This record gives sequence, structure tokens and C-alpha cells, in this order.
Amino acid sequence: MICIFLCAPFFINAQIQKGDSLFAKGDWLAARVAYERELFLGVNSSEVFNTLLLKKSYSFKAEGNFDAAYQTLSRALLYEGSDSLRFLLFYELSFNAFLAEKPDLAIGHIQEFNYNFEGSEFDDELLFLEILCLNKLKRWREAKEKYERYATVNDLNADVNQYEEILNHKFKNPKKAQNLSLVIPGSGQMYAGFPLKGLFSLTVQAGLVYFSVESFLNAYYLSGVFTGVALFYMFYNGGARYAAKLATQNNEKVVQSFNDKISTIIIENELIKKGG
Repeated sequence: MICIFLCAPFFINAQIQKGDSLFAKGDWLAARVAYERELFLGVNSSEVFNTLLLKKSYSFKAEGNFDAAYQTLSRALLYEGSDSLRFLLFYELSFNAFLAEKPDLAIGHIQEFNYNFEGSEFDDELLFLEILCLNKLKRWREAKEKYERYATVNDLNADVNQYEEILNHKFKNPKKAQNLSLVIPGSGQMYAGFPLKGLFSLTVQAGLVYFSVESFLNAYYLSGVFTGVALFYMFYNGGARYAAKLATQNNEKVVQSFNDKISTIIIENELIKKGG
């Protein structure tokens, strides 16, 4: 019994090394199995438990399965173990949540991290990620404050006023675009920022109205109803819905362009900091 107890740490370390070896070879599935095997058998150290979860999450992350990496790290004991390991757990937990398109969850973990590590050597280490998450959630006023702090902390030569661009931008109202097209066909698309599509819609619908009138005047009632009026009704309602969709697309394009610009600045700075 004493021999087994004394040999246990060495055995666990050997199994971790086996998983690390498989990971280094790119055999991420086998590496996960090796790590999970030790978790299943049970470990009597929170440090080892958290380390195994962290390493297992790396194998999921390497495959691009960020949601699985996040779920793995959600099992971690975030308030036990050394600060350096706890920092890595918070970092990977938040970062994988962001990569898994869960910025709201990432923000929650970052705020928890900020509360626990305020004033420590790890303070502001997740500031860059917090900005990216806030941008993703369109919480630009909060993001602006964090960005200004980020620029100061990192001595970054960046225009801290560029958030005014997105804060003052006049976004298109999808409902307004739809209503405009119901009043004047094509006008909603023009308002949404697509004048050629608006002109095309107006031309088609005007042509259908002309066709319907001509059909009725020449006693071609069936053609007038089932071709002219039916097609006009379809284009009229479809055009209004399409105008709302275009307004939404225009807004998303503006948001994506701005967020990409800020992300590029931050990511380039982070790569320089890490020597990348």
C-alpha cells in the first residue's frame, strides 16, 4: 500500500507525459483519451486535476472545437491551485468562449477574472479579449473605455477617438426600409444603401402595373390577374421584406468593418508583445 501511494505521483506524471507526447505528434484524440483516463481514475490534487483539464482543452482547441474546449474547462476548480495555473484556466476559458461565439459567457468569466486578479501581476492581461467581446456584443461605450485603458497600459500609438465613428453612426432602420418600400416600391432598398437594387425593384413593379392595366384595357383579364397582378403582389411584398433584409446587412457590414479594424490593431499588438 505504501509503495502504491509513493509511486502514484510518478505514475500520474508518466501518463501526463504520454498525453503530451501524443499531443506533440498531432494525435489529439489519443492525447485527450490519455488525459481523460487519469481524470476518470481520479487524482488527489486540484493542481493535477486542473492541469489535465487544461491539456485536454488544448487538444480540442487544436482541432478547432472551441465549444468542447470551453465545456472541458468549465469543469475546472478555478479557485484552487497556483495563481499561474488559475490564470491560464481563466484565459483559456474566456478565450474559447469567445472563439465558440459565446462573447456573453466570455465577458462573465473575464469579469470574474478581473475581480480575483485585480492588482496582481496578471491584472489587465485579459483586457484585449474583453474589448473584442464588448465589440462583438455591440457594447461600444464600455469597449471605448476599455480600449482607452488598453492603449495607455500598452503605450499603444492608436487613435482612441475612433470609437466615436461607430457611436455616432446612423444605422439603417429595417422597419423603416420595409415601410418605405410599401409606400414607394424600391425606395426602401435605396434607403438601405442599395440604389441600383431599388431602381431595379421600382422598374420591375412599374412594368408589372403597366402590363396589368394594358391587359385589362384589352380584355385579357386572366393574364392581367394571374400574371400581372399576381407577380406584382409577389414582388411588392417580397421587395419590402428584402429592403428590411438589406438594411440589416448594411448595418452588419458597418459593424463588422469597425470591429475588424479594432481587432487588427489589438491582435497585432498582442502578437508583438508575445514576440510573434
